[in-house]
Amino acid sequence: MRCDGRGRRAHGMGCETTALALSLMLCFAGPARAEPAETAGPLDVMDSPVMEQASHTTHARAVKVQRQLLAHLGLENGLPRDGSYARALALDERGKHADAVREYTAALAELGGFATRTGQSEERANNWRAKIQWQREQSEEILEQEAYSAIMPGSAMAHYHLARARHEKFLSARAFFGTGPALLWLRAREEYLLVLDLDPRHALARVGLAQLLANGGYLAEARRQFSQLGDKLRDPDLALSVAGYLAALGDRDAAFPFLARAVTRKEQARHAWRSNSLDPLRCDGRFAAVLAHVFRGLDRPE
Repeated sequence: MRCDGRGRRAHGMGCETTALALSLMLCFAGPARAEPAETAGPLDVMDSPVMEQASHTTHARAVKVQRQLLAHLGLENGLPRDGSYARALALDERGKHADAVREYTAALAELGGFATRTGQSEERANNWRAKIQWQREQSEEILEQEAYSAIMPGSAMAHYHLARARHEKFLSARAFFGTGPALLWLRAREEYLLVLDLDPRHALARVGLAQLLANGGYLAEARRQFSQLGDKLRDPDLALSVAGYLAALGDRDAAFPFLARAVTRKEQARHAWRSNSLDPLRCDGRFAAVLAHVFRGLDRPE
């Protein structure tokens, strides 16, 4: 399925909205492979599609521009070489987020000559700048939540925010490269389980874990976790998370009513606009339609 460019999103504060996933224009239609055998169990991550959760179609022009940027920033054909951006990505994948933040900052400085070197427009350079800023912000969010959970080790909500930050970072990496780092997946799962140990009735953690399992290809276990929500599905505060879970399953028709219920508030709509949790919905015209009434009158999502 090819993206038609009508779905739009933004990364970073005050950045230009662009086509799907900025100039990459990636469409996600749910798990790319069948679920691993039940005998493998949900902990056998290296046997899971989590390491091969691939994008489906990418415009040829976007691929060309991506390669130009990667070469400029020290990457070639998606493989790390020298360069701050390459180092930042590698550090993030190893969970060294403080070091990654410093390298992302250096990469933004290196990006200054991108338009001149590649012959691309300054707007396109700004698109890439926005993507790097978004990745840096996500790493900073993980660091902030790690500090918070360390101060309040018995707080289920503190650990939930850390789980969510790691989960979003995993999804962002997967959206950009087509695969997600297993370490981030495992750490997000660990935090979700810790939350549920502290508070078995924590509905946000339950649906977050279900979505993470679905992101990794463990659909049966994801459905089992989700089934434990019961009547809590009526809680409007869960609507956006449920939309992300259903999107991960590839059930768009079921996801959109929950998305519509969630984005009645602007802060939720802005999160939906930025979050990679909803990537499987972005190529569907209903995604832009659901958000349009919230953003009407705004120059761009903030």
